[in-house]
Amino acid sequence: MSQSQGPTVRRRIVASELRRLRLIAAMKQQDVAAAVDIDPSALSRYEQAKSSMTVHVAARLFDLYGVEDAQRDALLDLVKGSRRRGWLKGYTGVVPEWFEGLVALERDASAIHEFAIHVLPGLVQTEEYARAVLRAGARADRVEEHLALRLKRTELLNDETAPEYWVIICESAMRCLVGGTETLRGQLEHLLVLSQRPNVTIQVLPSSYGAHRSMTNPFSILRFALAPHYRVAYLDYLTGSLYMDDPGEVEQYDGAFKHLIKASLSETESRTLIKTIAKEV
Repeated sequence: MSQSQGPTVRRRIVASELRRLRLIAAMKQQDVAAAVDIDPSALSRYEQAKSSMTVHVAARLFDLYGVEDAQRDALLDLVKGSRRRGWLKGYTGVVPEWFEGLVALERDASAIHEFAIHVLPGLVQTEEYARAVLRAGARADRVEEHLALRLKRTELLNDETAPEYWVIICESAMRCLVGGTETLRGQLEHLLVLSQRPNVTIQVLPSSYGAHRSMTNPFSILRFALAPHYRVAYLDYLTGSLYMDDPGEVEQYDGAFKHLIKASLSETESRTLIKTIAKEV
């Protein structure tokens, strides 16, 4: 299991792509290192995500491998991101270190698959719903600061380069009266609006389904267009989080998500149930 914070996780994405590109080029580490004038041990550390490299070194490596244009620019942005906090600098002292990784990964992901059990995911929360959740949380003394960050995260789904977002939500989460009747109804109506977007898929796992393999573990799986063979499974708890990128472990979560897709209502059926719950609250 790999437990990492933001810059380290992004570094793993770069490392995965470095290994893939070198294999495609059919080059040995020592030959690559000689070609770009770095120590072979340094290249080994970069490919294992044990240390971050400068943008200058990264550019030479990508040039050697023939990476061009948009892909090259995007990979260099990832290298820069593995060395600094980016837009999170504006939230110093607000974002826990263990959460920085998820925020960074969301902005780099091409696809996010999420399973929610007790509370609706942050990416789909309305301002009123998010405020109610935060007031009940461990950082209730800094609600407005955390709320600003949460709302900033939701902008991701509106972006021109928005990722594919597929979320499966337990029916019980949509019946939990977070923030009161009006807040919950507004949140459910917001889900219906989001469900119409081409990049968003919302399914509901009905309570009537009963026991299933993921009933105690909400999780997210993130994929990246620039590193198609690299995936991260993310789980959080009250005081921290886990980032797992071991292929075998991630495959277990991917399999669980595929099972949940089959167990859940269709998109159309899910919208019908959401409308019904909104009328009932």
